[in-house]
Amino acid sequence: MVELKETIDTWNMMQKYNVQDFQITFNHSIIISQADYNRMLEGAKNKQYIKNLKK
Repeated sequence: MVELKETIDTWNMMQKYNVQDFQITFNHSIIISQADYNRMLEGAKNKQYIKNLKK
């Protein structure tokens, strides 16, 4: 599981890569599977952009 910051950028990337299975935590972060994170990372032109979404 990967914890991401809850920002509009995270939501946009989740929508772009069709991430359906996620959890929102009480400290305003989003938990997605490692597989979904890897898919987002591999699909992004700017990999650092995705890495910066991690909390």
